[in-house]
Amino acid sequence: MNIDGILPAISRPKVDSKILEASRNARNTFRFFWREVAWEKKRIVPGLDLACIKLSFCDLDSPEQIEHMWISDIGFDGKTIKGKLANQPGHLKTFERGQEVKTSLDQIEDWLFAIDGRAYGGFSIQMIRSQMSPNARRKHDTCWGLDFDTENDKNLLFPGDYLRKKGLPESIFREDHGSEVDHPMSIAVEAKFADILSQYRDHLDIQDNNGWTMLHHEALAGNRIGVGHLLANGADKSIETHLGMTALDLAETLGWESVVSQLTRHGAD
Repeated sequence: MNIDGILPAISRPKVDSKILEASRNARNTFRFFWREVAWEKKRIVPGLDLACIKLSFCDLDSPEQIEHMWISDIGFDGKTIKGKLANQPGHLKTFERGQEVKTSLDQIEDWLFAIDGRAYGGFSIQMIRSQMSPNARRKHDTCWGLDFDTENDKNLLFPGDYLRKKGLPESIFREDHGSEVDHPMSIAVEAKFADILSQYRDHLDIQDNNGWTMLHHEALAGNRIGVGHLLANGADKSIETHLGMTALDLAETLGWESVVSQLTRHGAD
């Protein structure tokens, strides 16, 4: 995937209402991006071709000179997003490719992940593509090396497995950003996950170096099935991460309404 090669085509769009709307849509749907990244961290064999977030950058001594660039290797602790700059800046002096950066949810301009060459998200990219001629659009997509749904230039939020597993019309995933359909991997591993939890109930609340338990991770990733089995096996809902966040806090941060409901029904507050 050619992130850096396409930078001139997407890094300096005119800041108008359409760009602002694209950024709002990206922020409002970030939870779906994070869910894919969270599952990717569990995979032995990588499944994502690409996962990145677009941000604005400027040198402190030249705040008027802005470049919009992508970061990859994304991490998220419920408050801060971390990643590495995937582009080589065109004119900024204090940034370079591979540099670690941190940001917050309200600074996200776009997100994008790809599976088997199919792009998901990319709100600003799709907005710009919609203004291109068919020939320019083909060249743009070739430069990226991704399929951006060239038939109708709409954003996909979920891999196609969601559609096949649930038998739902594709339109719901294009228009309804509030849909919370179980991730196909969550469905696939449910039986094994439930069996493991039943055997290791005494270990459910073990915390890692950042104070995270399994319940924290599953809640932030919007894994309704995983959260349900953890709660059924007695996982402690009151444990806080080192940043002072409970599983409920994390689910609320990304707007996972079904997970929030699960936790509150089990007495989380």
